[in-house]
Amino acid sequence: MLPATLIARPPEEFHPATVPFVRDLRDALRDAHRRVRDATKSSARTQKRYYDERSKQTLFQEKNS
Repeated sequence: MLPATLIARPPEEFHPATVPFVRDLRDALRDAHRRVRDATKSSARTQKRYYDERSKQTLFQEKNS
């Protein structure tokens, strides 16, 4: 599987699968692909949130004595 297929949706098939094994395998692969994409999106959101929380600027103020 190419990395591009993880980013872009696979093209629609022009010929329907008629053999049950092929249809089941195709559906299993599509389900796995969808779950990987969902997990990747979830992980990206979590990492972005962690980064944003830690990357805020710290403001220093001069203390008048």
